[in-house]
Amino acid sequence: MSKLNHKISINDKRFAFRIGLFAIRSLYKELSLSHKPGLVSFVDTGSHKDMDAITFMRSIFSLRNYFKKITLAGSNNADFSYLQFLGIEAEKKMLGATNGINTHKGAIFSLGILCAGVGLLYAKKIDFNSQNLSKVIKENWGDIILNYDNPKKNSISNGQKVKEKYGYNGASYEAANGFLTITKLALPALKNTMITSKKEEASLMQTLFILMKNLSDTNVVHRGGKDGLIFVQKISRDFLNKGGVFQKNWENKVFKIHKQFISKNLSPGGSADLLASSYFVYSLEKENI
Repeated sequence: MSKLNHKISINDKRFAFRIGLFAIRSLYKELSLSHKPGLVSFVDTGSHKDMDAITFMRSIFSLRNYFKKITLAGSNNADFSYLQFLGIEAEKKMLGATNGINTHKGAIFSLGILCAGVGLLYAKKIDFNSQNLSKVIKENWGDIILNYDNPKKNSISNGQKVKEKYGYNGASYEAANGFLTITKLALPALKNTMITSKKEEASLMQTLFILMKNLSDTNVVHRGGKDGLIFVQKISRDFLNKGGVFQKNWENKVFKIHKQFISKNLSPGGSADLLASSYFVYSLEKENI
């Protein structure tokens, strides 16, 4: 593990603090979106019996310094081993705050890599946009992410188990390729729906359904196998084909889908992680950091 390479300036710290706030806000936005199919919100616990919104809030609070630290690490061009170390430490804090419940493991990885990428763009004085962020992540860490050595030898994630059993790629593949699902799919959808509907809640829900339709969500496969994934993708496609959030009474239709996911114990956690990450990138572009 390699620590930071040079002295940190006050401006570096201020920038990292600001980016960390954007990351935390993005996780909160995802949590506060009600009736996300099968997922936890302030309204109910979705398909989860071991966690609720309070659990998620404790988790989010525990991560407030992590995103700042990993942004700083990125701006110092730290080795990937150090980014990995920060992620592992963040996961420990999360589990301590939630009594061992995994609320944000995926977000720790995905949002963490994005924050590090933002930091690296800042250090290199490259203009921030989603394309540059994707490029810098892929060029600097893509190969390493795909081939990194997991220091927790006996700890295999649900995503890794799904990949070994079914062949579906998970969060590591997404990050290694520069988060193309965000830059090519989710982010344009979020922007376009915001312009058309001018409603953030509707735009986030539309983007979530687009992600569920297109993503081979390893969280869904872990819970429901291939049939579960086929169901999630079909029901999402049908909702979008009927107009998505632009159809009449779309909230009621989302609520019914939410209940269907619960009845099948399905939870598209991978799509939720990418939704939060997409909102993060969207917010940074909007603020013109």
